[in-house]
Amino acid sequence: MYKASKRYLAASVSALTLAILMMLVAIAAWSIAPEVAADTSGMTMELKKSLPP
Repeated sequence: MYKASKRYLAASVSALTLAILMMLVAIAAWSIAPEVAADTSGMTMELKKSLPP
């Protein structure tokens, strides 16, 4: 039976952990994004109106 080296196992665990953390960050950003997008769109509209022609 094949036995993986410790270096390979460490790299695999690190990659899996990084992928899970990236997914959690993406889910958190996606859940917060609608509120942030609504706030920033109002701000950009105000900025566009306040700029001289």
